[in-house]
Amino acid sequence: MRHIDRNIMKILRPFLKQNSALSIENGSKHNKLRHRLTGDWLLLAGSVSDHRAMKNFQADLKRFVTTGEGFIYRQTGTLPLQSA
Repeated sequence: MRHIDRNIMKILRPFLKQNSALSIENGSKHNKLRHRLTGDWLLLAGSVSDHRAMKNFQADLKRFVTTGEGFIYRQTGTLPLQSA
């Protein structure tokens, strides 16, 4: 598994413990947080560039956990498992 910034892991760890539908997977360049129920994913950066990036990640993570909407939903407007 590629390196995940410790600040990101600090935010991510409680969500992983509470929600069994979330899993971390290797991607080609970055790790991905996969939502098993929707099939969508969220990119996990190896490092954060600034404080806004961390705030944006927190907001994306909360939205991802509650709705299952991640990268694919933002690109296509549908969840991966709904379009199949």
